[in-house]
Amino acid sequence: MKTASELKIFKSNGYDYIYIYFKQKIGLIRINTKYTAVKNGMTKDNLFKSNVKDYDTKNKHILKLKGRADNYIANKLFDNTGTSEINQKEAYYAVFNLTDADPAIQDNILLVPVYKTYVEKLHEEFRYRPGTLTYYENLKRHLEAFGKTLPGQKLYLSSFNSKQSLHMFSNFLGEKKLLNDNSTRKRVNSLISFLKYCTREGIFVYNPSIYSVNVKKYDLNVVALHKAEIQQLIDLKIENPKWEKIMDLFILNCFLGLRTSDLKRMDKGAFVQDEEKDYAYTSINLKTGIAVTIPITEIPLSILKKYDFNPPKYTGQYFNRELRKILEHYKLFETDVIVRRKVLKEIQDCKVLKRTIISNHTCRKSFITNCISSSIPLNAIMKASGHKQLKTLQSYVQNSSDKEQFKKLSKNMKKRRIVPQPIKYLDQAPGVVARGEVI
Repeated sequence: MKTASELKIFKSNGYDYIYIYFKQKIGLIRINTKYTAVKNGMTKDNLFKSNVKDYDTKNKHILKLKGRADNYIANKLFDNTGTSEINQKEAYYAVFNLTDADPAIQDNILLVPVYKTYVEKLHEEFRYRPGTLTYYENLKRHLEAFGKTLPGQKLYLSSFNSKQSLHMFSNFLGEKKLLNDNSTRKRVNSLISFLKYCTREGIFVYNPSIYSVNVKKYDLNVVALHKAEIQQLIDLKIENPKWEKIMDLFILNCFLGLRTSDLKRMDKGAFVQDEEKDYAYTSINLKTGIAVTIPITEIPLSILKKYDFNPPKYTGQYFNRELRKILEHYKLFETDVIVRRKVLKEIQDCKVLKRTIISNHTCRKSFITNCISSSIPLNAIMKASGHKQLKTLQSYVQNSSDKEQFKKLSKNMKKRRIVPQPIKYLDQAPGVVARGEVI
C-alpha cells in the first residue's frame, strides 16, 4: 500500500495546476498547490526545471506542502482509534496549516459577496460580453432568492456542502423560478464551478462528492421555417424602414445559418469570389474555432448587395423583440405548435402560436433543416455550419419532415405487379380446417 502522495497535473479553469494526489481504499485527496505547470519546464516528478524562474524556491514550497500531506496520510494509516479514513477537508487543512478557527474557512462566510468577487475575476480574465454578465447576475439573484428560503434567511458558503443542498437548489429553480431542466442544469453546473473555485482558493473546502451532482440534459424541439414559409417573408411588403432591415437580416441568415455572435462579426472582407465569380462567405466559427465556408446563392446575394455586403447588426434581444412585432402585425405563422419542456424530470407539453417561438436562432435551424431536405451532403453542411460532430448537427433537423423524406424513396417508381393466384377448391367446406374443426 502506498504511504505517500505524488504530484500530478490536473486542468482547472483552463489552466494546468500541480496537485498533491493520493488514492487508496481508505480515501482520496486531490489538493491544488496553486502553482501552474510550465510547458517544457517540468521534471518527471512534476517539479519545476531549472529553466523556470525561481524554480528552486517554488519546488521547496511545493515539497513542503507535499510533506504535510504525507504526514497526514501517515498519521491516518497508523491510527489505531478506528478513524483512519482519509478526508479531503482534513487533508487540505493539514497542507495549508489551517484550523476550523481560521477566518478563511469559517462556516459563517456569506456566499453572495464571494460569488461577486469570483465573477469579477472571471470577467477580468475572459472579458465577458454583456449577455454573459447578465447570465451571472441572474444566477446571483436566484442564489439570493434561494437563501431567503433557508433558516435565518441567509446563504453561506457552507450551505452547499452536501449533495442534498444542491438538489434543493435545483428543485427551487424548477418549482419557484419555473426554469426548465436544461436551464437548471446550466445554473447548477455554474454553481459547482464556483464551489470548486472556493476550494481551490482555500476560501471554503467543499466535500468533493458534491461535484458529481448532475441535472440531465434533454433535447429541445426544433422549430424551423421551410422554403415556402421563408418565401412568405420574401414576398412581404414592409413600409416601416426599421422593420425592413430586421426582416432583411432574418431572411439573409436563413440562407447563411450563422449564430448571433458570428452574424454580428460579419465583415465585408470575408466575402470572396471564385473563378466563376460566385460569392462565398468565409470566417472562423467563434464557438468551435472551425473555418466555415458558406456559398452565397441568389436570394442572400441580393440582400447583401443592398447593404454593400455590410448588413445591419443588432443585439439578440432587440432583434427578437422587433421580429415578433413584425410577425404579429402581419398575422404570420399563426398555426399552433407543441412546445415541449422538462421541469423536475416531468415533460410538459403546451400549445403556442408558432410565431411566438421564432427567434434569431430559427435562422440557423431553418438553414440546416432546408439543407438536409435539399439532399446537400452532410459534410458540406458541416463545413458551412461549423459543427464538429454529426450528432449535434442532426439535432437541428425537424422531425415533422421525416415523413416527406421517406416518401422520396419510392418517388417516380412503379408499384410491383401483383399476379392474382387461381382459386383452389378445397375438399372441406369454407371455415373447416384439415383436422375437421370449425373455426
